[in-house]
Amino acid sequence: GDGFLGYVNLMPELNVRGPVVPDTSCVMLSFGCSYGKCSFCNSAVLFKGATACREPRQFAADVSRRRETRINVLDNDFGRDPDVLEQCLDAFEGTAKQLIVDVRLEAARQPHRLCLLRRLGVHTVKVGVESLSDVVLSRMNKGQTFHSVRDDLVRLRDAGFQIFAYLLLGSPGDTPELMRETVDKAASMPWVQFLPNIFCDPSEVDCWNHHFSHVNAKRHGVPRDVLDAALRLADRPVTMPDIAMKAA
Repeated sequence: GDGFLGYVNLMPELNVRGPVVPDTSCVMLSFGCSYGKCSFCNSAVLFKGATACREPRQFAADVSRRRETRINVLDNDFGRDPDVLEQCLDAFEGTAKQLIVDVRLEAARQPHRLCLLRRLGVHTVKVGVESLSDVVLSRMNKGQTFHSVRDDLVRLRDAGFQIFAYLLLGSPGDTPELMRETVDKAASMPWVQFLPNIFCDPSEVDCWNHHFSHVNAKRHGVPRDVLDAALRLADRPVTMPDIAMKAA
């Protein structure tokens, strides 16, 4: 609706810093969530499946004018429409930027989309893994399993992308044992930079303000040893693919 389009049209005015990678400028191409089924997320309430997209040339011009080389694109699932990516590619000619984007994991099984992302200058992808326990993933309604997650992360690695993967600890039904399972499995993937989050109730409007707090960890039963292990994952050196050696 007009509300979404109006919000998207304000994106050129945004110039906040990215929360994951320092020295980046933030922009958006599209707004909303087309999936909207995850039980832990308030996107289903906020967007109700609605999405809106800026004109690709406006997006390209916005990216080009940023002084930073690295651009953090804040879409929930960047490039889900290949036609829009093609239009962006035409508009991006001559623009030398490194894009950091969020995608859903099924993007790893879309070779043409991955090729377009590389040609656009996407250097890093961020994905919502959330858990590596099949029990928890089912409760979250993520539409993925541990084995599908691992296979998709391998595909993204082999395509030459740096990978940030979000974990969400302490969601309803996530026991200390299941959290330890997730952290242990994550430790077996040294090419992924895992980023731990703590569950917060999506019905609370300001829930994201408390997302990373130790108080929230205690409230949702995240044991200190699990939290410490998860934070070590975030701090460990990561074996990244040689982006320059991969053919776009």
